[in-house]
Amino acid sequence: MSRVQLVRRTLLASVAALPFVMGVVHGHAYKADGLKVDHPYATPTPSGEKNSAVYFRSLENGGKNADALIGARADVAERVDIQRTEPGRAVPEELSVKEVNLPSGQAPSFRHDAASGYHLLLVNLKAPLKSGDRFPIWLTFRHAGEKKVMVWVQTPRGSQAPQHDHKH
Repeated sequence: MSRVQLVRRTLLASVAALPFVMGVVHGHAYKADGLKVDHPYATPTPSGEKNSAVYFRSLENGGKNADALIGARADVAERVDIQRTEPGRAVPEELSVKEVNLPSGQAPSFRHDAASGYHLLLVNLKAPLKSGDRFPIWLTFRHAGEKKVMVWVQTPRGSQAPQHDHKH
């Protein structure tokens, strides 16, 4: 086999493998004790913004027993608050909550584009979040304990900017 043929085959194999590699890169989920945290992500912070939010494609309890998300911590922020978006007002209100119940077989919304649901507010960021960054966050569940997941910073599809104003 000539060198040109070898390079051509290598390139073709690389291009053919790209969709599989991209699926692994963009499809990250964490499972433990019946809980599944699918695609944790945060939005990039605009200049001067000290807060951001962490969302999940889904947070599901596939286990037999109910659990609850009761806290979170991250090294990138001073603290992490659990918040619920309350619709029905001219400007949706974001309220801090102590926990999010996770009944068996249920998946409360943690998406950036949900009219109502939850998110984790990163308060007093130590540095701006830039698209492409990754950082760990530790989620604390009442029964499953503390679980570490990696958060990817990205602009959500079909969006130029974060959907929530996090200057509270």
